[in-house]
Amino acid sequence: MKLTPDCNEVTARLWAPLHRITLTMREKIGMQIHLLTCPSCRAYQETFAWVSQTLDQVPDAPAFSAAYKMPPATRTLLKAAMVEELPGSKKT
Repeated sequence: MKLTPDCNEVTARLWAPLHRITLTMREKIGMQIHLLTCPSCRAYQETFAWVSQTLDQVPDAPAFSAAYKMPPATRTLLKAAMVEELPGSKKT
């Protein structure tokens, strides 16, 4: 029996509250031990928390989309960045 979960299990369990899954005390302790010893999973957890908090601050879609129009220059930059990420594109 493993004492702590591996990285894949930890990152999957970070989503548990969103899926209304309750972790057992053993699972919570195992995750905390793993997070104390794994810098990669800690970074993932911090990013996950930041994204969650940021999304909580976004207004509801209808009000937001009606109030915001993306500037053409931003649209052009975003499109260029997306095209650059396509498989087979030449990175500069």
